[in-house]
Amino acid sequence: MTKIITVPKDRNAMDALDFDQANENQLLELRISKEDFDDIWKVGLFQEINQIINSNIDIAEDESINDIESLQKLLDSNIFSRADYTPRQTEIINHLKNLIIAAVDRNTGIFFYF
Repeated sequence: MTKIITVPKDRNAMDALDFDQANENQLLELRISKEDFDDIWKVGLFQEINQIINSNIDIAEDESINDIESLQKLLDSNIFSRADYTPRQTEIINHLKNLIIAAVDRNTGIFFYF
């Protein structure tokens, strides 16, 4: 099953997403295949995110991070630039980092649909 990470493009999109009424033009998304997700999960990226900002990103739950300070804290950490990531992991992780940057720039949030 595909996992989705979403950033609303603006506050109106964020409100629409809250009511499950956002359309694809209102969102920036990263869709991760089951295989890629399992690979990223194994390296502990989401667990590190949880530790850094006290979130609860988990395999079977949805989670959102709307606090810009928390998102900035993630960007200021080194979790996106570890040397032990494979090229494919790095590609996905960089996309995630870019979504977090977009969420900060747009003053919205990031939503994990797992």
